[in-house]
Amino acid sequence: MKEKKIYTKKEVMAASLEYFNGDELAASTFINKYALKNKEGEYLEKTPDDMHDRLAKEFNRIENKYKNPKKEEDFKNSLDHFKYIVPGGSVMYGVGNPYVNVSLSNCIALSSPSDSISGIFDKSKDMANLFKARCGIGLPLDNLRPDGSRVNNSAGSSTGAWSFANYYSEVCRMIGQCLHKDTFILTKRGLVKIKDINIGDKVWSQNGWVNVVNKIKNKKHLFKITTRFGKEILCSDDHVFHTINGEKKTKDFSIGDPITQIVGEGWKGQDILLENFENKLSTYNNSNQLNTNLKLPYIVDEKLAYLLGQIYGNGSVEKNEISISTDNDWKEIINKITAYIKNIFDYNAKITRGSGDFSKIRIHSKLIIHHLQKNKLLKNSSIEMKFPEKLLLSKPNVVFAFLSGYFDAGGCVLKGKKVYKLDSINKDFLIIVQNILSSFGIVSKLHIQNREKLGWLDLYTLTINGEKSQRLFTKYMKESIKIQSTKEGIGNFSKIKDFVKTAYQINDFNSKNSTHSYAGEGEKQKYISYSTSYRLLDDLKLEKKITLLQDSIKSIEDLGYEDETYDLVLDKEHLFFANGLYAHNSGRRGALILTMNVKHPDIEKFVTMKRDLTKVTGANVSVMITDEFMEAVKNNEEWKLQWPIDVPVDEAKYTKTIMAKDLWHLINESATKSGEPGLIFIDNYKKNLPADYYPEFKSVCVNPCCFSQEHDVFVITKNGYKEIKEINNQDKIWLNGEYVETTGYFDAGEAFVYKVKFSCPDSDIYITENHKLLKVNTEEKTEVLTELKDLSIGDSVRFVERLSDSQFAKIDYMIEEIELVGNHRVGCIEVPKHHMFTLKNGMISGNSEILLSEYDSCRLASINLKSFVINPFTNKAYFDFEKFEEIVRLAMRTLDNIIDLEIECLTNMVNKFTDESEVKLWSKLIDAASKGRRTGLGTHGFADALSCLCLKYDTKEAQEKANEIYSSLRNFAYDESCNLAIERGPFSCFDWEVEKECDFIKRLPQELQEKIKTYGRRNISLLTNAPTGSISIVSQTSSGIEPVFMNFYTRRKKISGDSEKVDFVDDFGDKWSEYPVFHHNIMEYINMNQEIAEKWEDIKINKKPSEWSDEIAKLLPEYFISAMEIDAYERVKIQGIIQSNICHGISSTINLPKGTTVEQVQDIYQSAWENKLKGVTVYVDGSRAGVLISQKDDSKIQTASAPKRPVELPCEIHHSTIDGEKWTIFVGLLDGKPYEIFGGLSKYVTIPKKYKTGKIIKTKNGKKNVNGRYAFYNLVIDDGDGDPLEVQNIAVTFDNASYAAQTRMISLALRHGVPVQYISEQLGRDESSEFFSFSKVMARVLKKFVEDGSESSDVCDECGAKLVFESGCRICKSCGKSTKCD
Repeated sequence: MKEKKIYTKKEVMAASLEYFNGDELAASTFINKYALKNKEGEYLEKTPDDMHDRLAKEFNRIENKYKNPKKEEDFKNSLDHFKYIVPGGSVMYGVGNPYVNVSLSNCIALSSPSDSISGIFDKSKDMANLFKARCGIGLPLDNLRPDGSRVNNSAGSSTGAWSFANYYSEVCRMIGQCLHKDTFILTKRGLVKIKDINIGDKVWSQNGWVNVVNKIKNKKHLFKITTRFGKEILCSDDHVFHTINGEKKTKDFSIGDPITQIVGEGWKGQDILLENFENKLSTYNNSNQLNTNLKLPYIVDEKLAYLLGQIYGNGSVEKNEISISTDNDWKEIINKITAYIKNIFDYNAKITRGSGDFSKIRIHSKLIIHHLQKNKLLKNSSIEMKFPEKLLLSKPNVVFAFLSGYFDAGGCVLKGKKVYKLDSINKDFLIIVQNILSSFGIVSKLHIQNREKLGWLDLYTLTINGEKSQRLFTKYMKESIKIQSTKEGIGNFSKIKDFVKTAYQINDFNSKNSTHSYAGEGEKQKYISYSTSYRLLDDLKLEKKITLLQDSIKSIEDLGYEDETYDLVLDKEHLFFANGLYAHNSGRRGALILTMNVKHPDIEKFVTMKRDLTKVTGANVSVMITDEFMEAVKNNEEWKLQWPIDVPVDEAKYTKTIMAKDLWHLINESATKSGEPGLIFIDNYKKNLPADYYPEFKSVCVNPCCFSQEHDVFVITKNGYKEIKEINNQDKIWLNGEYVETTGYFDAGEAFVYKVKFSCPDSDIYITENHKLLKVNTEEKTEVLTELKDLSIGDSVRFVERLSDSQFAKIDYMIEEIELVGNHRVGCIEVPKHHMFTLKNGMISGNSEILLSEYDSCRLASINLKSFVINPFTNKAYFDFEKFEEIVRLAMRTLDNIIDLEIECLTNMVNKFTDESEVKLWSKLIDAASKGRRTGLGTHGFADALSCLCLKYDTKEAQEKANEIYSSLRNFAYDESCNLAIERGPFSCFDWEVEKECDFIKRLPQELQEKIKTYGRRNISLLTNAPTGSISIVSQTSSGIEPVFMNFYTRRKKISGDSEKVDFVDDFGDKWSEYPVFHHNIMEYINMNQEIAEKWEDIKINKKPSEWSDEIAKLLPEYFISAMEIDAYERVKIQGIIQSNICHGISSTINLPKGTTVEQVQDIYQSAWENKLKGVTVYVDGSRAGVLISQKDDSKIQTASAPKRPVELPCEIHHSTIDGEKWTIFVGLLDGKPYEIFGGLSKYVTIPKKYKTGKIIKTKNGKKNVNGRYAFYNLVIDDGDGDPLEVQNIAVTFDNASYAAQTRMISLALRHGVPVQYISEQLGRDESSEFFSFSKVMARVLKKFVEDGSESSDVCDECGAKLVFESGCRICKSCGKSTKCD
């Protein structure tokens, strides 16, 4: 092995700073977290280039084990400068690192500790070993009994499940889709924009028409997918599309990745009636132009449609005239146009000879123009023309008559290439034409001809290729003279080569029955062409629909804005036609989390424990929220808490009844005050996670409870004794005198099995250590389902003797022997609600109720979305979906290689360890990794990509782009996983029958489902959006899907000499200079814009550093938005859209401004549930200040930014008399709350008392005011008489500099969020003789804005409790004493 060169830290820092262009944070993150070091801590890598070389070599080493390997340079290029693929931190640190023993997984899920002291401490041992290997952990606490429960120890009662949260926190630090509104959907009534889809509409899917049962409106960041065939769709980055390799989200697509087109069989359509606007034409004067005797069509028929097609294809519309250019060689077309004009309008068109071989057919009639324009049937110009959407709902013969007219105007038949083509300089127009053709089974491809060098606009061409498509095109284009007159001239259709591949293989057709050969030996899995597929169907006389065709990603563009988006809920189907693509319908946190089910009796203490900022500081906490609970909240119902949580309530040992709304309020109150708990909507999580449908990979609730498959186990069923492995969901099993339902048997993989022998003869069983038996305590008279590992020899276990179907006798037998017999394949049955069943020998057995399964984990990688934006910050910006597809596919291969690398790492660890518990722990991880091959592909730089695309985060356009990206990501990823399954084999326990009912799987395009059904997937679940804090730093992008937290902030740099400017001196006398730091995107924008760059240089010269942020903000477009400025509900929507395309969770926090109320948080959490988020956390600005600042720093001043002042603010006018003098006060209001204040003695300004309100307008006139600023504040009072009262520059009107200074200070406090009651109280205490009267006025006016319930700064003299404002008075809620109402 070649000896590696050693670098000093100084060398590494210098080289890394150069690599990151001076970004110290990025450089230090790389150096401290990821740079390779030997056992002595010496640096072996100088820059991230070295790290990327190391990773690429290892990825390629694994790749070469399989077929069709990628090259090492492919991996290196994708990693270079963190541009595209950024592996998880554990991967960057651990892969190819021989100096450490680490797992390559970022997070491991554990089951809840068993309810015993040994179980609690055993779990912490596993945790310590996992954290030692850089793993994060997730741990539910549901198995632990509640506070106050009786225990057999000296304490006599339990301290509760919640109390162990702090213990586990101290052990180690815990971790914790939509389409754009204008997307065209193929429905039975026509091509309809998704925003106009109605409940009950029938939309097209692979197998025909399906009903829309719901439509979900959203607002998403938008991405645009463009395919090789020219298909375009705007969606969120989490929107999922079908591919031949599985479903894939937009964000997971790479350029070149396959994506699936879907073609239809047409629509029914309807007659399109036109409105008559003739009675509105009285303003016309020229009767010759008006032609009032003309007849106007009342319906769009084939003739009018053909004429419109001609106008759109080669016509122009002026104020008084429509003219259509025609080729003189096509006399038939000229005659047809003039005949149709006469037939439709009873108008004789004029034909004038034009230049060359062209003539113009003229319609000189304002009436005709007006009629067609008002019915939205005329184009404006060729570049601006929009397809007449009325025709998209018309009957097929009408819409194709329009296309026939358009084709006859400018289309042609290229006989040499055997292809039909249509041209336009308007790409959007041709894209709609392409969607129409797709709706009728016609495949077309959009080409672009760059004519910039000629000074012309680009020309777009739509070609119809292949035998099948050309036959259909000829069939439908009956009105086209060009096509019908030359259809034989194009040649023999059957000799036309078809490059359009379907998503079907020869094997899909049972082609062995064919009389013809369609593929050679070994080629049965090749995909066949569109034309061949129909020949094969005819040959085999099959009725199969050929609807899915292969395409690939050409580009994925982050549009940089949000817009209105929609998702559809379909009946028994989850994929549908959307712009001709097969689209799907509709968190992971830190180091995961401590969780508790909302049913647990300790839940109230659990959700409030982090209000004490000194407790549970090493863990995040979340509540597992069920749909049942949310419905109880919605219906204001009681909620039953119980323990154990997984038994019928009448069998629970502890119960408590509360109101669901009270608990819901408590959860939200805590979230408002401390930022926690987060919420995990567990039912949505499970229903949409494919892995959760596999028993051995069920999300952790309790431990798996299984029997060995090597020994016979019989269960009592309604049909007699039945082998447990043969039980299915149709069986009824006997339990305590009744027959109950079961979901059937499942295989749970391999596990250690123990033989348990009882005092009853022939009753031996072979079970896992987590298997539960009904333990009986005769002294306590209790029966508790207890895991085998918590049972001992001598313990009594419940059996029953079945006397009849309804009668039985209880019998207890003692455990005589427990013996480990080895590693067996195991399985069990599930019994909903009861969780128990009876064996043939009478023993009562617990059943298995196995979010990430225990000891399973995700291998993480993230794709840098920003890197796919081409031409950022310009109107030509787009998301390169083609490259995106390429990268997503490569990322999936990378992650699958990482799994193999992890298994290598873990195996090496097992071989090195001698501690039995560690060997067992890591062996479990190897087993889980091998069976499921779970990956966690996510994204970062989402917000940056939006702004690069000029998209504001909380806009509909951004949501649509988000949907586009993430749906592509989903489709690409799942498709690639299918490809990997074909190449490398599916995950070991793949079973289509098991997972086909998963909501997520059912939403996949039907073709992809079929592909999964046929070939399986390589990975059990694929996608997440894990925390990306560190990798976003080294990528120099925004984190995950999060908006940019701050666009500007100030950093301090310690000054060692006297040459630099001193801005700050700390308590120790150290000197610091302050400098602004801008988010990378902003500096890129400034550097790309010369005008802005010049203004920025001027700001740096003429403004103080403290003013730079405000000044630069004025120069930036609105899409540079920070987290606190984003509408929280839109933030939830965009996450919901993204989440709909991600099978795992999303790590994301919704940032809320200071002052956000509990009720607002409650609404946001409610919205999160309604938007089907799997998890959500909120952070109210300042709510975690105690976490960020230690107690010794309590005296430090906290700062808050003020909301930007609008030019115009409403204001209230107050009049007051104090000490015999009259005062006038103006209070400017922002969102109904005091924002600024002006005032003084009324003698300086006379405002009649009848005026109570006005508005304060901020203006600039180039002259400095009394404050040394250029801003003036003018009062305007408009009483509606047309002569508003105006007072110029009210800041100085009162002619008192002291008053002006005081009002400025009060306004400053109001603007920066100081509670108004505190300002009022402080002003009321001012006893200064100079300010006494004025201060009292201010205090009295501001007190009117204090809300009831606001906390006073004073305490009660009697009991010491805080006083509270109520009706203008301060009262004590504890003892009832009220202060004076001053």
